[in-house]
Amino acid sequence: MSRFLAVTSLALLLGGCAAQTRYRIADFLFDGVPPPAGAQEATPESSPEAIPTVRPPPGGDAATAEELPAAAEGAPAAAPEPTRQARAAASTHKPFADRACASCHDPGASNRLAREGNELCLGCHQGIITGKRVAHVPALAECLLCHRPHQSENVRLLQQPLPDLCLMCHDRQEMLQVHGEIGECLSCHDPHESDEDRLLDFK
Repeated sequence: MSRFLAVTSLALLLGGCAAQTRYRIADFLFDGVPPPAGAQEATPESSPEAIPTVRPPPGGDAATAEELPAAAEGAPAAAPEPTRQARAAASTHKPFADRACASCHDPGASNRLAREGNELCLGCHQGIITGKRVAHVPALAECLLCHRPHQSENVRLLQQPLPDLCLMCHDRQEMLQVHGEIGECLSCHDPHESDEDRLLDFK
């Protein structure tokens, strides 16, 4: 049943997205996905219409996600992201480095995961989600929204360097209004969960 729900959710997600967004999701999940006809691989800066904005509800006691158009009009187009082969890996998932594919993948099916979604990641990475009062929506929804599963040119297997990763969802103009300037997000916020509003981290 959970597999049916996962496949149905993915089909609905991919069916309702623009071609470039479907490509970004498929390229993220699978190696070697060709870009859509006549398109280059886009970065978040070059395809802002496909990027959801995550906003806390009024009062800020819990995090929810809603898709809103990103306000990036007039932003300069970024150069296409280099291919995976051209990227230098700054971090590598240990099971991938050790060629222990069966740690995450079903050995009977080449690309099928041993467990579904975050259940797979949290089987090893315990203590990330512990039930604190405020959870970051991506941390609950899908670890792979922020992290790559095998290698990354960024630390901690992140999809993008910080603060670019955060700005894939959180609107740059809004963050400038709130903070004055955009610095190191993790110096004040926990990326997974917190007992404080706005995922503040007072360690």
